[in-house]
Amino acid sequence: MISIHQAPMLLKYSLGILIVMNCRFGFSLLIACSLLSAQEFRANISGTVTDPSGAPISGARVEAISAERQVRYEALSNDAGIYLIRFLPPGVYSLTVQKEGFKRAQRDRLTAQGADRLSVDIRMEIGGVTESVTVTGETPLLATETASRSVTLEQKYVDDLPTSGRNVYQLLFSQPGVIKTGGYWGSFELYAFGNMNGIMINGGRSGENETLIDGVSSVRGSRSASFAPALNAIQEVTMLTNSYDASFGRFGGGVTSIVLRTGTNQLHGQLFEFIKNDNLNSNGYSANAANVRRPEYKNNTFGFTVDGPVVIPKLLNGKNKLFWMLSLESLRERNPQIQLWTVPTAAERRGDYSQIVDSQRRSISIYDPLTTRTNPNGAGFIRTPFAGNVIPGGRINPVAAKLMEFYPAANRVSENVDGQNNYLFVNSSKNSYNQWLGKLDWAITDRHRVSGRYGETPWSNFARVQWGTNAAEPSSEYPSTRISRNWAADWTYTVSASTVFNLRAGLARYEGFSGNTFGRDYDPRQLGFPDRLVSQFVGLQFPRFNFAGNNISPLGAAQTSGYEASDAYSLQPNVQHNRGRHSLKYGAEFRRYNQNNIRPASASGNYTFNRNWTQANPQQADALSGAFLATFQLGYPTSGFVDRNMDPAYRNPYMTFFFQDDWKITRTLTINAGLRWDYEGPARERYNRQIRGFAFDQASPIASRVQGLSLKGGLLFAGSNGLERDAFNRDWNNIQPRIGVAWQIAPKWVLRGGYGLYYLGQNGVGSDAGFSRQTAMIASTDNNLTPAASLSDPFPQSLFPTGLLQPIGSTQGLATNLGLAVGAQLLDRPLPKSHQFSFGFQRTLGQTWLLDASYVGNLTRDLPLGAGLNFLAADTLNSIPAANRQTYFSQQVPNPMAGLLPGSAFNGTTVPRQQLLFAYPQYQQVSINNIAAGAQTYHALQAKATRRFSNGLAMQASYTWAKTMERVSLLNAQDVNLANLRSTRGEQRLSADDIPHTISMVSSYELPFGKGRQLLSGVNGVTDAILGGWNVSAQYIRRGGQPIEFPNAAPNVARSAKLSNSQRDELAKKAGRSEFNPFFDKYFDTSIFPTTAQAPFTLRD
Repeated sequence: MISIHQAPMLLKYSLGILIVMNCRFGFSLLIACSLLSAQEFRANISGTVTDPSGAPISGARVEAISAERQVRYEALSNDAGIYLIRFLPPGVYSLTVQKEGFKRAQRDRLTAQGADRLSVDIRMEIGGVTESVTVTGETPLLATETASRSVTLEQKYVDDLPTSGRNVYQLLFSQPGVIKTGGYWGSFELYAFGNMNGIMINGGRSGENETLIDGVSSVRGSRSASFAPALNAIQEVTMLTNSYDASFGRFGGGVTSIVLRTGTNQLHGQLFEFIKNDNLNSNGYSANAANVRRPEYKNNTFGFTVDGPVVIPKLLNGKNKLFWMLSLESLRERNPQIQLWTVPTAAERRGDYSQIVDSQRRSISIYDPLTTRTNPNGAGFIRTPFAGNVIPGGRINPVAAKLMEFYPAANRVSENVDGQNNYLFVNSSKNSYNQWLGKLDWAITDRHRVSGRYGETPWSNFARVQWGTNAAEPSSEYPSTRISRNWAADWTYTVSASTVFNLRAGLARYEGFSGNTFGRDYDPRQLGFPDRLVSQFVGLQFPRFNFAGNNISPLGAAQTSGYEASDAYSLQPNVQHNRGRHSLKYGAEFRRYNQNNIRPASASGNYTFNRNWTQANPQQADALSGAFLATFQLGYPTSGFVDRNMDPAYRNPYMTFFFQDDWKITRTLTINAGLRWDYEGPARERYNRQIRGFAFDQASPIASRVQGLSLKGGLLFAGSNGLERDAFNRDWNNIQPRIGVAWQIAPKWVLRGGYGLYYLGQNGVGSDAGFSRQTAMIASTDNNLTPAASLSDPFPQSLFPTGLLQPIGSTQGLATNLGLAVGAQLLDRPLPKSHQFSFGFQRTLGQTWLLDASYVGNLTRDLPLGAGLNFLAADTLNSIPAANRQTYFSQQVPNPMAGLLPGSAFNGTTVPRQQLLFAYPQYQQVSINNIAAGAQTYHALQAKATRRFSNGLAMQASYTWAKTMERVSLLNAQDVNLANLRSTRGEQRLSADDIPHTISMVSSYELPFGKGRQLLSGVNGVTDAILGGWNVSAQYIRRGGQPIEFPNAAPNVARSAKLSNSQRDELAKKAGRSEFNPFFDKYFDTSIFPTTAQAPFTLRD
């Protein structure tokens, strides 16, 4: 992505036009620059003051003066001659040193970036204090004071680099060790919270990162980012990829630290307009392939930033002490979205499937589920196909027939022989926001400084409409809105020349609304659902109908209204003290996370249809039998449920205490040593409406009434029968050592390395079973051989004699949800932990280039994984020949639990044999989550070259070579260790986000034309306004692909599925196209992929 920029105009040729108007008030240009590195977002300048012989000078007065604000920051050198000036806002400083008997020393134009740790040694000369010596030199490039690794994008990059949505998080994708996860790479406006933290940093799990704005956390308990400042309000952004500073924690990847602008002594202003529209954008590839014209698209992002001193004529002159900043970014977007779906054809609406074929023109047959019988010629079961592949009119379910009427007619001819994607709709999506962000900084005295800020982004959105003409409209974003609010305050008190106290507090709040006005309040009785059922619903809406394949459009919204709110409160006191060669920092942080939801969800029902009821073998899918719509028309859902949810209110505390000692052993050797202790309290629900684990070894309430089975287990409830209110057992043992070494082995070389242990955050809660009751449809009572209910009466009285499940709270104790699928969390769950380490070097080239190369590792352990405990043990499976397993394990046998499991599929006189062989046969399934048995491993070589802005050019280039492996899922259910769940070992595989190679580059170049430049320096003002001030910026990323599932890995055929370009073109020509087209053609040779699903009752190797 490339942009060309001039002071009054910035052209972003790839995406649109950005017009920037810089307004100058007074005589100062808009100037800023900086960097970052720790939980503390401000910079330090330290060094040693010596006499001409190199002996340390104690008591020297060292003063850093801000060039932009004329605010002074002071320190005294100690007995070792060491001084330390803390809490410097990013900017340009001059440094002066005074001591009786020595000439006054001065160092100008030191650029301090964020939490930079600049090392500036001063050698004084003998003389009077009225004499002065000015020391020249560039700001140091080498990081000689810390082993922590970071990358900073200073304001030059933030202002100039092109982004498709003016979102600073997009700039992070080009940094070494950063992997953008997920498949979306499009426009990120300031409401795109889901994409902001969707990155993997240095091999940490995706999203397991921290985001700080002016040093205050801006993430929710789930680690999702909750606020994105407008670019024009940002001074710089730093990504900390390896931190050996104990003040950082609660992450497993890295930290993104954003520093907001601070006003200066001059009034500055900036206006901007960022334009994107269909005339500037190219059409989408798939739209071109489908002959769909480029839809009309209008996006205007506009606003301003103003900052300066607080001046009230004749009342207050805030120069040198009181500063303000205010920014506005507004979005107005009309973004018609192309909806490409499959809808029933005229023949399918009549039940005629005689013409359906797959992508290889092979006919697909549909079978009658009511003809299921044992295969007389082999293993398993068979069915009889419908004559002529047509469902008789009398077999079409009346509810399904009515639902078919809600579908729009097909309006385009499919490009594929299988008829998919025969409906296209271009909707009129629209969204908007006005983000306000203000900040105030006040230097009350030389010892007291305070600042405060507030920002909000209220976003309104109407989108994803698929037809918008009736109550069956599926959109869940009509409307959807988000409101993000962010507060923070900071107080710094200089206690003495060697001690500084800082107190910081903040609140990050996020609210989200979602829904569908089309289907809200719709009465399902109009579709033919029985009154006996509908009268039990707690809310009326159009039911949801899903299809498991072929891109068939769903009907109805999954939820027509919903609300969530999350809060993250933060309080951070800390003290920093300089003693001898030790720079000490100790402090604490206290957070409170709240999460509240209103979630009616699918209160009027949600049904899913697969091919299972119309496929040849009821227990094994294949490519040439069964149709989703045929299953739907027969009225036999594969699964379904009705929600009756409570509205939870969760909260959990977090606190930490830390100590950090940066010990400058010699002028060339520094050790960073720290210790941190975290406690993250398990979540509590306000009224104890959550499960607290599973009683693995306690006898079931029905155990004494069942012969031949030893029934154990049941759900435990928080705050009930003397149990704790917390979702998990408390974990008090989260001690995290940090150690780093920085050794300047030569003037231009630094070796750096370190190790740190980090504990990740937790966001787990207990199930709300009993308080919320989801009534699951009993689709079959004979192991999915024949249907047990239909759309005409999906919850028949014969299976649900007491009706839909009603909330019972904890009143039934261990007897809760007997016969149903239940879930619980493993109580003994330590927090996941990350072992991070690095070793590498830095080297300067000339005065402007810095090279950095490091080995980086990240070993994440105790990651949560989930497991189902009801499975057939491998020994049991293998005791029966594979050909006989379907018949043997599905055979109906006498049920010793008959009559004890009402409202379930296992209450009858017989049950499938497999049910009685499970660990917990009184349940359909027992799912345990948060089992601390997962792991992820990352190793990488990261290399980076950085050119500091000089002679109009700033540049960063990097290369990452990495490998990421994970164990977070099971290959087979039988891999669970029932005796010790935490010893369960997941499948070792490449991470879905494993990217072996990444090359990236960012650059900004000021063209040398106009006044004060190399060329045309003598032009007049008008000519300079036209020809001067141009800038060219670029951002480039090239990376390897992500791993994909490969069905031929066994292999089924002894050759690779990889095709050459010429082979792909040849296959496309056989299909009637001139060359390969990814919209229609397969990239791999899918003919060698299996055409049938894994055989039932078998194991994967």
